Amino acid sequence: FMLIVVCRGLGLDRDKMEEYFLDALAADPTNYYAYYEKLRYLFPQWHGSDEEMLSFARSAALQAPPNTAIPLILAEAHWVLAKDAKDRRRYLSDPKVWDQINSVYSDFFKAFPRSASERASFARYAGIAGKEDLALDTFSKAIELSPRNEIVYYERADFFRKKKEYLRAVDDYTRSIEVNPKYREGEAISQR
Repeated sequence: FMLIVVCRGLGLDRDKMEEYFLDALAADPTNYYAYYEKLRYLFPQWHGSDEEMLSFARSAALQAPPNTAIPLILAEAHWVLAKDAKDRRRYLSDPKVWDQINSVYSDFFKAFPRSASERASFARYAGIAGKEDLALDTFSKAIELSPRNEIVYYERADFFRKKKEYLRAVDDYTRSIEVNPKYREGEAISQR
């Protein structure tokens, strides 16, 4: 998959990237990073367009080998499109978009029920899409699964901060520091 990164950086043509992508899949058809790097190659700022990126992501999600993270590429494509949208919340809460994101994550959690980091990612999507109860429940489940993961506390704290629930935010920022005293992101924000 690193050759796909090289193709993107050097501006090599699509045929060469496709060759490297197929080589990576021949070596390991479950290689999430090969899919992710092809998606990045197709980002509009590189060598693709919104339509090409989303088409590839949808196809990858539908054709992925079972019990892999590959379908999450579709959520990543929507994240990129949401960042470019005038209203990120409106984009992610669109029923067609939300259904796709929710579907790939639901399937992922059936296959990988203990994945705390992906639960935190899904919770971010849910929070931005205005599904606050789902976001909070999902962050809390991620913490339950991985109580020593300072980043999940930090992410939930950020969620609380955006909701202007500052005391809860400070509690979680503080907890992220207690879990890992070297984690300076939480410290910098909790001292504001």
